[in-house]
Amino acid sequence: MKRANQKFLSVLALVLGASVATLPHAIAYGQPAQKDTNIQAEVMNRALNKPGLKNVKATAHDGAVTLTGTVSLFELKQQADKRTHKVNGVQSVLNEIEVAGPNVPDPVLEAKLVKAISYDRVGYGTTPFNAISVQVQGGTATLSGHAYGPVDAASALALAANSRA
Repeated sequence: MKRANQKFLSVLALVLGASVATLPHAIAYGQPAQKDTNIQAEVMNRALNKPGLKNVKATAHDGAVTLTGTVSLFELKQQADKRTHKVNGVQSVLNEIEVAGPNVPDPVLEAKLVKAISYDRVGYGTTPFNAISVQVQGGTATLSGHAYGPVDAASALALAANSRA
């Protein structure tokens, strides 16, 4: 009987030793999922906690965050991406957000942008030196030409990115 107890205890010690030896691997295996959950929560609570981003969702896998949903402006899509990159632990961002603004015919959008850009920066003395052209095809606006300086160029881009038809 004593011999059977000793054998049982030695087998038990062997099993417990093997279990304890694999414990760090089991803990490490479970940590990435917890880390992704924390990253996802942080992105949703900090980066996407803005009125224009309420329809945007985030999922995380191995530090890579995928953004999905819809926004009304292209500028909001860019903001969601930029704000998500700032969250600690985010390795990369796949931005699959769709811009779902109103459907406007290309010629109407083009005319609106041309007018807005031609009146932009009036009174600053740089407007006559700007030669910015606008082309809209398939709902996508392309600006080309020359701007007097970086402020005029940035202003024209901001008008196009924030344009509501």
